[in-house]
Amino acid sequence: MLSDSFQQTVDHLQKYINYINSLAYRDALTGVKNKTAYQDAERRLEEQMRNGRPEFAVVVLDINDLKRINDNYGHDFGDMFIVDACRLICKCFPHSPVYRIGGDEFVVIMEGADYANYEHLLENFHFAIEEYNRSDQKDKHLSIARG
Repeated sequence: MLSDSFQQTVDHLQKYINYINSLAYRDALTGVKNKTAYQDAERRLEEQMRNGRPEFAVVVLDINDLKRINDNYGHDFGDMFIVDACRLICKCFPHSPVYRIGGDEFVVIMEGADYANYEHLLENFHFAIEEYNRSDQKDKHLSIARG
């Protein structure tokens, strides 16, 4: 009986630790990985480069004019804009981790098949932004710089 109770306590603590870790590595607004998770990924990629396996691409994305959007429409609208942009990024890079590393900055790390097809994925991303901007919501014109 005591061992069962102890095991339940251990299981409960492990679930709580997993929950705390998820909070530490996830962006609260968008649900994607955050800057802390990105820094861990950077260390892993640096190790891959040292070991001669540098087959990856890093795409840095920045939402243009977010300050103007926040000033003109308010921060709640700006947050919705960030979430919309994040959804679009995740949709266009479904097999690559997406990180929100700043207020309006995202990073995508492409490896494997996504790395092999990165030009096609970036082209599709460009078209997805154009399609988003053809929607009925003219006040939500999305512009994302990439590098």
